Amino acid sequence: SELQAFILDIGPLSPHTDYRMAQREKASAASIAASLNSRPPGLTVSKQISLHSAAHPPSFYEAAAPGQHEQIASDRRKRTVDALFLLDATGSMKETIDTAKAKINEIATQIQRAEGYELRVGFVAYRDFDITSGLEVGPFTYDLNLFKEQLGRVKATSALYPNCKVDDPEDVFSGFVAAAHMDWRSSVRVIIHIGDAPCHGRAYHDLPADWDNFPDGDPQGRNSQELLRILRINNKVNLYQFLHLNNTTKKMVQRFKQEVNADLWFQEMNLRDFEFQGGFVKGVLDAVHSSIQLSTKGTL
Repeated sequence: SELQAFILDIGPLSPHTDYRMAQREKASAASIAASLNSRPPGLTVSKQISLHSAAHPPSFYEAAAPGQHEQIASDRRKRTVDALFLLDATGSMKETIDTAKAKINEIATQIQRAEGYELRVGFVAYRDFDITSGLEVGPFTYDLNLFKEQLGRVKATSALYPNCKVDDPEDVFSGFVAAAHMDWRSSVRVIIHIGDAPCHGRAYHDLPADWDNFPDGDPQGRNSQELLRILRINNKVNLYQFLHLNNTTKKMVQRFKQEVNADLWFQEMNLRDFEFQGGFVKGVLDAVHSSIQLSTKGTL
C-alpha cells in the first residue's frame, strides 16, 4: 500500500534547547521521515515528522568559542538518558492504552528527576499490516510536556483495509525498524516496550493457526535476531525492558532473549508484577540505574 503523509508537529523548542541541538533535531526529524517513507510495501506511516522552532536567545553553543562546541556536545551526551517507549497501539489495546500512556508519562517524569541525568524521550506506536494508520513516531525531545501532548494523541485503532481478516499478532518488526531510525545520541539508551500481542509467525506464539494471517513469519522477510542486533550493536541501546500485559507475548520474548543471548540487556516483567513489587516507576528506574552502571563499567 502507498505510504501516507506523515506530519507530527513537535511544536516550539523548549527554552533550554540550544540552537545547535535544534538544528540537529530538525535534521533528525527529516531523516526519520525519509527513512520511514522509504520502507518496503506493507509498512504504513500515519503522519510526517516536522519541527517548528520558536525564537530564542543565543545559546551557550553560540556564546562558546568554536573550539568548545564539540566538548560541550560531548559533555551533554554523557549526562543524558535517551528513553524510547515502544507501544502497541492496535485495537486490542483500547481497554489498556490510556493506562499504558499514563504509566509511560509517569516513568518519563521520574527518570527525568533521577540520577542527575537529563532526559530525552520519544515514542514509537506500531500497529499491524492490515491497519491503515500504521506507525506514529515522536522524535526524541527534551520537552517532556511536548512528549506527553504528542503521546496523548495516540489512539488504539483497528481501521482495517477492506476484506482483511482480523488476526491477533501485530507488526512488531516495523516498530523495531522505526526505533532503529531514531536519533540516538546519549550515553544511556533505554527501550521500554509495552504490548499485549506477539509478532507474526508460529515461532513467536502458540496461537491457533487461523489466528495469524502470516503464520510463516514476517511477510517482508525481516528477521527479529537481526533487528535486535541492530538496536543493540548499531544503535548502542543499553537496555531493552519488555512489559507483558498478558501471557501471549511470553513465547515471543523468550525467542528474543535467546536471539540476543544477553539477559542483562533484554529484561522482562509482567506489568501487574512491576506495580506489585514497589511500583512501576521504581522498577524502570532500577533498570535505568543498572544500565548506567553497566555502561560505566563498559560491560555492554
